Formats: sequence, C-alpha cells, structure tokens
Amino acid sequence: MGRKTYESLQKFLEGRRIIVLTRDSSFQAGEAETAASLEKAIIMAGDEEELFIAGGAEIYALAISRDLVDTMYLTLVHDNFDGDTWFPEFPETDWKLASREGPGKR
Repeated sequence: MGRKTYESLQKFLEGRRIIVLTRDSSFQAGEAETAASLEKAIIMAGDEEELFIAGGAEIYALAISRDLVDTMYLTLVHDNFDGDTWFPEFPETDWKLASREGPGKR
C-alpha cells in the first residue's frame, strides 16, 4: 500500500504482511516493511500465493497500467461523495466479471 494509505489507517488486519511504498527512504513504517517501488514490493513478497494491492489511487493506477494485476475485488458504492481521490479508470473490456452481489446486481 502507499504511504498515505498506510498513514490513514487506524489498525491493520492481524497476520498480514504489509509493505508500504514510499519515495522517502527515511520513512519508518512501524512493523511494516518499506519499498521504493511496486516492483520491489512484489519481489520482497516472494512466493506468496496471493498479493493484495491496498491503494491508494496512484498505486492502483500504477499496477493496472503496468499489467501487474490479474484480479480486482471492487466494491461499488451507489452514492455521490465529495472527495479528491478516485479509483483510476481502467479498460473494462479487458476484464471479465466473475461475480456480483448485493444491490445493483444485474
């Protein structure tokens, strides 16, 4: 996850390895590890069966644009919110919907 996302969280899921992406080589992430790039973080993760990219928007856009993602778990919230950060646009035709649950199910 990106540094700003890391700093915004109050607590983390136990038993999860966290690698924080940051350009600041002096940044200390408590018990989490740090990496200077997404590719470096993926290498650090080693042979983990499944890796999760936990944001923020810049990290998501980077992973999608570099074709480093093969599955997306998206939650769509059907409302309008004020904000300055959004999930990046992606070519929906390049993806297959595997399942849909809840309101708005089509």
